[in-house]
Amino acid sequence: MRFEGAPGLWVGANLWRPSGRGPFPVVLHPHGHWDEGRLADDVDGSTIALLANFARRGYVGLAWDMIGYNDTRQLSHSFTSRRAELYGITILGLQLRVSLSALEFALSLPEVDPNRIGVTGASGGGSQAILLAAVDERIAASAPVCMVSSTMQGGCVCENAPGLRVDASNVEIAALAAPRPQLLVSATGDWTARTPSVEFPALREVYRLHGAAAEERLGLAHFRAAHGYHRPMREAVYSFFDRWLRPRAPAKVAARTAEVVFEEPYASERIEDLLFHAGGGPPPGALRGRALVARLIEDARSRAAAAWPAADRDARRSSETIRTGIRHALGVEVPADSEVNRLGQPLPTESIQIGREGRGDSIPVTLYGPPVPREAGGLRPVAAGATPRAMTLVMSSGGRGVLRDGRGAPRLLLDTLLQSGREVVTADLLGLGEAAGPDRRLLHREAVAGFLQELETYFGEAPDACGERPEVQVGLPAWPERSDGSRRAAASAAPSPAARPRARSRRPPPASVRILLDHYFRTYNRPDDAERVQDILTLLAWGTNSRRRLELVCLGRTGPLGLLACALAPGRVATAVLDLSGFDPASDQAWLRRLDLAGLRLVGGLEAAAFAAAPTRLHLFGVRGKFDARRVRAARRSLGSRAGLVVCSETIGDPASISRLLARASLSAPDLRGH
Repeated sequence: MRFEGAPGLWVGANLWRPSGRGPFPVVLHPHGHWDEGRLADDVDGSTIALLANFARRGYVGLAWDMIGYNDTRQLSHSFTSRRAELYGITILGLQLRVSLSALEFALSLPEVDPNRIGVTGASGGGSQAILLAAVDERIAASAPVCMVSSTMQGGCVCENAPGLRVDASNVEIAALAAPRPQLLVSATGDWTARTPSVEFPALREVYRLHGAAAEERLGLAHFRAAHGYHRPMREAVYSFFDRWLRPRAPAKVAARTAEVVFEEPYASERIEDLLFHAGGGPPPGALRGRALVARLIEDARSRAAAAWPAADRDARRSSETIRTGIRHALGVEVPADSEVNRLGQPLPTESIQIGREGRGDSIPVTLYGPPVPREAGGLRPVAAGATPRAMTLVMSSGGRGVLRDGRGAPRLLLDTLLQSGREVVTADLLGLGEAAGPDRRLLHREAVAGFLQELETYFGEAPDACGERPEVQVGLPAWPERSDGSRRAAASAAPSPAARPRARSRRPPPASVRILLDHYFRTYNRPDDAERVQDILTLLAWGTNSRRRLELVCLGRTGPLGLLACALAPGRVATAVLDLSGFDPASDQAWLRRLDLAGLRLVGGLEAAAFAAAPTRLHLFGVRGKFDARRVRAARRSLGSRAGLVVCSETIGDPASISRLLARASLSAPDLRGH
């Protein structure tokens, strides 16, 4: 069979039905990186054995292709595209969308019980299993196999996406299934070797938070075996799902469901009978490659447009939706005022460090107060002077140096702002000004490089790269006797840990290490521009503590960053003067050159940010290309915002005009101090 997993993307699948009328529970099976994909049938793993046995036990079983396998070849499995990522389109996201479509298809079958849905998969299929259980609470039970680890998070681009594991790991993703039943299946011969002593206890603590009854819903089956989905592993999953999904099992197997479940003999299927077409591949006329990506991008644009308010009553909900989307795309937080403090002892100059409690960040900041006699240099720390009514934060691509010349004298912009009675604050955002130089997250890059080196060894000739195995194995199930009294042969039931599995069952990522390094780095770390938005948000929270009216001036390449910060913290800034420096917010190429932030165009980009920033008064300079200011103004008015929006293609103008603009805005805009 085939189903449409995403607009224009056709996915090959096989459906296994039990005899009878139902209602039946369902087992969804995303497969791992076996060359045969959903058609795999050997000692390393067998989709046919798994679903044939589930069907015999009274379950409906559904297995479908990963992208790039068998019937589903409109895109390569190694697909990556920075342009597509702007719209949240990644191979991982597409596969999860396909998994959700598979769930919807299963629920459309009249014989299916919607309250008894399970998912299980191994390796890359295990990644999909924990993700599907995390995002959809209709999954009643899950059994990720050989995947939930605190160290190895997935060795393929299909298991990594920008921002997925920022401040998180697969253990925390798996914990999102709590308190629903979940079985961790692990092996001594891969990265799940320490699951009994590390990952399982961590997950057990999360389940305990849901009460004593929830704790027993978390199970562990640990095997002396190599990476795969071997028969003993499948038998553990049969038993676990029988316990929690409670199918109407046939009489001949009902007596075994409470204890050990043996896999029944099954008939192998011919490959050509399991493919939609004997040769596999997409249907005639289906879009491929760039044409399919263009279709997916158009779909993403339509969904972004749908987030805009259709009527005044929808405006507040739409702004919250857009704001949430921006926050998740960037992976940033909006700090509370109390979270941000001056760090360390005051420095002998007007420079200080600003950071969030317990977060390890530190932003170099310089404060300028009211003018004093020329013999004092014309500047002094705020603490020594009068208290201004307004605080103006000035950000620039050049960092703090933008306000003073090479001799340390104030430039015209600083002098003009100070003469108007404002306190002026400037900072070095990440990698800008004096903070330019070695990336402050260099250690993270080295850690990712080390991981890839280990991964290359793991997929190379070395027999084992998963580290030394623990001397004592916890909870290793004995191989139980069959009804005829014979024991299973260890060689056929579970390959020896010392024996390297076939290369085809653990296919290495096809991209180069350098590409993977960049791809994985963005999986675990925020982009530099997202970190800079976080710095601005931290500074705004700190400035709010001053109880002064906050103004924001962003020059050079920091203009779009300031707009995003205003959208995430609406009301904290009274007036923002933002220089977009010729940025065209309607051009994907402009985004890739200037603001390579994955997922941001999916939520509407800078136009949506300008809407969500209300009631902040916005002055956007240097806007090129298409910017629908009329639509943004109408949406802001529907929020009840009286603050204006000025959009122009000209440059920001001379420093004196910035000061005059802020002065005029302060007379008409509401006083937002303390918001």
